[in-house]
Amino acid sequence: MKGGELVSIQEKIGEIIGSVLEIGADRMASVAGSDALNDLGMDSLNCVDIVLSIEEEFDVIFNDEELLLENLNTINKLTETVEQKLGQPSVT
Repeated sequence: MKGGELVSIQEKIGEIIGSVLEIGADRMASVAGSDALNDLGMDSLNCVDIVLSIEEEFDVIFNDEELLLENLNTINKLTETVEQKLGQPSVT
């Protein structure tokens, strides 16, 4: 991750999603990790932006088979995928 802040992977992914979907931090704080992101307004273009931002932030690459909505539709699922790519145990 970039920067020296100690922010969890899940928190950083939440920040990325909030930024891409233009949702304020207050509203994002009330979003559960299991909430469907399409309920927050995510469409296919936003999803691409979110994935690209996550890839850049964490220096990971999503494989084609991972680019399915069922793998990308919650903060928890995105966090789990990134943690697996970074070799960290999932805590979600």
